[in-house]
Amino acid sequence: MSNVIHHTDSITVKAATAKLSAIRNFISNALQQIKLDPEERNGIVLAVDEACTNLIVHGYSLDSTKDIVVDFVADMENIYVTISDSSAAFDPAQADSPDMTAYFQHPRRGGLGILLMNKVMDEVRYLRATAPGTKNQLILCKHRVH
Repeated sequence: MSNVIHHTDSITVKAATAKLSAIRNFISNALQQIKLDPEERNGIVLAVDEACTNLIVHGYSLDSTKDIVVDFVADMENIYVTISDSSAAFDPAQADSPDMTAYFQHPRRGGLGILLMNKVMDEVRYLRATAPGTKNQLILCKHRVH
């Protein structure tokens, strides 16, 4: 099977919660080019929104002078969304899983973003910046069903 790229695009936004709608629209529009059922499409948009929200709130501490770069690539086999940033390194695979019993006993807003990303996406990989001038990358991958 060919791995020819069918669609690629990128957006750079300031790290502000007001910019989350631009990111959601960017991903939603990019996914319109690809045959997916609405549930899969909405799930990918939600996973990216959660990742970017976590980055804005926790990684950048709401510092809207910082940038977030979101790259979208789709080929015949996969959809990749790569979120690049210059915040302190944080690998979501190292985060503790939420205690769902405690969560529902004492409901609160937030705390389920990493769980959601892992449920919706087929792969969630984190690459920490290793040299000055490079960026951390969170790579979200969804395998396309043929």
